[in-house]
Amino acid sequence: MKRCFLEVAIDSIDGLNAAERGGADRIELCAQLHEGGVSPSDYLLSMAVAKTNLPIRVMVRPRGGSFIYTNEEFQIMKREILRSKKVGIEGVVFGLLLNEHEIDVDRTRVLVDLANPIKSTFHRAFDSLKNPLEVIDQVISTGVDTLLTSGGTQSAEQSVEAIAKLVEKSNGRISILAGGGVRGSNVARIVRTTGVRSVHVGAGLTVSQQIGEIEERVRSVRQELDLL
Repeated sequence: MKRCFLEVAIDSIDGLNAAERGGADRIELCAQLHEGGVSPSDYLLSMAVAKTNLPIRVMVRPRGGSFIYTNEEFQIMKREILRSKKVGIEGVVFGLLLNEHEIDVDRTRVLVDLANPIKSTFHRAFDSLKNPLEVIDQVISTGVDTLLTSGGTQSAEQSVEAIAKLVEKSNGRISILAGGGVRGSNVARIVRTTGVRSVHVGAGLTVSQQIGEIEERVRSVRQELDLL
């Protein structure tokens, strides 16, 4: 069985360095992680590309709050994808909804096509939906290669059964990336119970923390994953 994959969300260069030392396989680059993450600045993006050889997926989210976007905001998202492609990153991360029951399939497809050939992740906007299991086929139809989800709650640990159902229903058509409260103390249970082979460590890894705390949290997850 392949080695478990670890993505780490960061919003600073110090955080990136700590995540790399801790054993991250990929970086999700954001700003304002304490607000759920928004698009990073040009400066942070360029610095991150220069500082690491790890794959980077860049958050494309023009503001915090809801995931229902105006046409003007959608145009901003398209420009941010083109910006990210120019600097040679591995992929982009976004999530668009029509309402609390449906994703915005058409506009998501536009962004996936615009991002091509780099990869696309549909992020935890998915967890805002009332019945996420019923919408997994919509997500897959957009062409994204990865779905980041906590199973519809704040914590992947609380939703292991829901994530397991997503893994089963997706049947290998998309990579399910389990995130939300992932730590060294619970990651083994999350992986074993859900069947995922990829996890995401994010909330709380902000510049307000001591860098050593970020590195230790990432390392503790990496060590547990390597035992599976």
